[in-house]
Amino acid sequence: RNLRETRPFILCEYTHAMGNSCGDIAEYWKLINKHKQLMGGFVWEWADHGIKTEKGFLYGGDFKEPEHDGNFCIDGLVTPDRKLKSNALEMKAVYGGKLESCKKEVEIPEIKENTKEISVKVNEHTGEILSILADGQEVLKTPLRLNFTRYIDNDRNLVKHWNSELRLPVTKPHITSYQNKDNTHIFKGCLAANSRMPVAEFELIYTISGNKLKINISYSVAKFVKSMPRFGIEFGVSKKYNNFSYIGFGPTESYIDKNVACEYGYYESTAEENYDIKYVRPQESGSHYACKYLNIKDLFSVTAEKEFSCSVNPYTTKQLCETAHNFELSENDFVNVCIDLAMRGVGSHSCGPVLPKEQEIPEKYQNSFEITF
Repeated sequence: RNLRETRPFILCEYTHAMGNSCGDIAEYWKLINKHKQLMGGFVWEWADHGIKTEKGFLYGGDFKEPEHDGNFCIDGLVTPDRKLKSNALEMKAVYGGKLESCKKEVEIPEIKENTKEISVKVNEHTGEILSILADGQEVLKTPLRLNFTRYIDNDRNLVKHWNSELRLPVTKPHITSYQNKDNTHIFKGCLAANSRMPVAEFELIYTISGNKLKINISYSVAKFVKSMPRFGIEFGVSKKYNNFSYIGFGPTESYIDKNVACEYGYYESTAEENYDIKYVRPQESGSHYACKYLNIKDLFSVTAEKEFSCSVNPYTTKQLCETAHNFELSENDFVNVCIDLAMRGVGSHSCGPVLPKEQEIPEKYQNSFEITF
């Protein structure tokens, strides 16, 4: 530090509002408020630059032009038609003087039991749950499986590591041991793509008792892995179970580094309301940070040993990773449930610094979930 330097300092593009972003505004303003010379900064930028068509908004490359930056022009606090995104809400809260959202005690509602007994069918080779029968009725529309990928525009500088080096899109669980005893299924395995070293080791324990399914998950990420998007489970249930409630940061989407615009409490929503369809390029949306309770109305409730992140959306992680425009998202006959042990922050890394280590997912972690049907 040069003590003779007295000129004011202002940050240019200090937070990059591309897609689900601006997870770092509060941390910057803690520094700005602490140091007199820091005057503030400029968000890059105000509005998405999309071209309106009958189908929806288009961006670079959609007109077959040879030179373009793809959706890098879709980088604003508001949409091309000036609708607020959660980025703008986060900025508004911080600029209004709020730098933290604190957790508070919220009582979990009495858990309603909809079912007397469940039975479970697992895949011994993958660790997936293929079927959950609740009083003889199938619950799952898609298998319950491990989930460790996502797409967010601000992860673009990690895409080479994730997609080319680790090959996460084609990484699969490989089971090294399996035991089944007294309604308990114990899997140990690793996550690896063909011809690649495993990116993580894991243990899955499913225990069935009456109308309860207990899922204990632990993982350990390999040392050569720079970052992982998330670690959790994903599955689909019938579209009629569209309504859900949770206790966590809401009512808008929240992440470990993006929850200042939120308050901790009990919230009710639907899958359609929860996903932000305003993102021109579909991506991870609608997660809720530090949850201790999730209820899919008339189907099941989830509690856990530790806090978790969760979302209930109309679309799968795979759809949000692979679809280029929001109007191209295909409708499903199910709603998609994600329950994450950990989800990395959204940050500003498409045009800014990497996340601090505490906002990445832990290298090792464990949580135990109890699902009551």
